[in-house]
Amino acid sequence: LAQTLEGQNFNPTQTIVIYQEMDTANLGVGKVNDIRLKTNTIEIDTDSDKEGLLFVSDTYDYGWQVEIDGQKSQVIIANGAFKSVLVPAGEHQVVFKYQPKSFIYGLILSSFAFVLLIFSYLYFHLFNKEN
Repeated sequence: LAQTLEGQNFNPTQTIVIYQEMDTANLGVGKVNDIRLKTNTIEIDTDSDKEGLLFVSDTYDYGWQVEIDGQKSQVIIANGAFKSVLVPAGEHQVVFKYQPKSFIYGLILSSFAFVLLIFSYLYFHLFNKEN
């Protein structure tokens, strides 16, 4: 794999190298109709006569998730550092969302600490008024 990416004949604008086994014989070429970038979200409208790989030249991380028409799909690592997804034939909306587990765990922990702080304040405030 590294030899392919580092080879003289490798052209990243023409070739996608992926990290999993896949039957690529029947993949087609489609088009992107629209791209919308939001905070931690990339929305892409696609159209293709055949199933194909949608390549996004944005850095892959384990926190990225993808949905096609609202249905979860699998993010595929492409060209060693980017993301792609296998999109069925037809018109589809592909949505990549960045939701790392560390952020979710941090949000839960921060919420718990905030609630604990409020209860502590109320307890000590009411306790001190009685004494």
